[in-house]
Amino acid sequence: MLRTKQLMQLALLHSPSGSLVHRRLAQTLSPAVYRSPSHEVDIPRNTTFPVLLSMGQDWKGAGKQAFTRWRGMMRDRTSIKYALSEAQIALEEEEEGFCLTDWPFFLSFYPPGDVGMAYLKTWYYRLTSHRKALKLINEHDKDFDVKEMLRTNAVLAHTVSTKLAKGDYSALEGMIEQSVLEKMIDRVETLTDQQRQLLNFGMGDYLDIGGQQWLPRLLDVEVEKDCDRLVARFSCLDCAVYQVNKIKFEEVVGEYERPPGTKYFEKGLIRTLGNTFLLDLEDYPYKIPRQIVLNTILTRQLAPVLSKDYFISEMNIIVAP
Repeated sequence: MLRTKQLMQLALLHSPSGSLVHRRLAQTLSPAVYRSPSHEVDIPRNTTFPVLLSMGQDWKGAGKQAFTRWRGMMRDRTSIKYALSEAQIALEEEEEGFCLTDWPFFLSFYPPGDVGMAYLKTWYYRLTSHRKALKLINEHDKDFDVKEMLRTNAVLAHTVSTKLAKGDYSALEGMIEQSVLEKMIDRVETLTDQQRQLLNFGMGDYLDIGGQQWLPRLLDVEVEKDCDRLVARFSCLDCAVYQVNKIKFEEVVGEYERPPGTKYFEKGLIRTLGNTFLLDLEDYPYKIPRQIVLNTILTRQLAPVLSKDYFISEMNIIVAP
């Protein structure tokens, strides 16, 4: 006779994907799983706003110290990029940036590594391991699509953030690891109304820089054994600017005389930051653009039962400056 678990696996295979029965069985056989409607959602990313996301810094560690260091850098770069004085970028305590967990803490497009050969070796290892992992995933799922997975990531991350902003915590059960959700809720409950509102960003606030630095970014992918299951884990980075379409801006090409009190380009930042942009924030609810960085680790079961669903096993939402 078939064991109970085998019967449940058969029922999972034959139940309609996305149905309550399907989700409940998936939660029992593996960690809680939520079926995202991402394949039906068009994400209208903003392709023009001059983003300030880190490109190649090696952000070691996590927690308050790493966040404070990064937030300070973001304040300086905001001043430089948009020709704002120290007084203009100073925020009231109730508006300051924050992060909801201590890890993951991904703030760069590139894997960590020093310049030169060490950097190239890191890249080579990462690309090689990615190919192997993606090949193994395709062996279990011939229809696997990296772009669809990244769309799923964007939809799930947005859903978690907006539900947290609204206090609709019960809607997140089965979508994200319970212990992670509890940590995020604890942090959200300490936020001011102004800070909490930043979590309620729109899908149209997502950014897409274009070129090689497209967003969202797949930073890492691993396939590993988890008890009697084979699972794939995807580490993703995404970025948004709260109500970005309310920010008007104009690029200043060539020489520009910065107002008194404005920071100047520091060594090594010219290539990264490029030209100055003058902002019109008349319709914007905050003094300066508020950037939202979303770190997610998605988990998907490959065996013994192939699941099309993704589950957030780790997550962090980082707002700065």
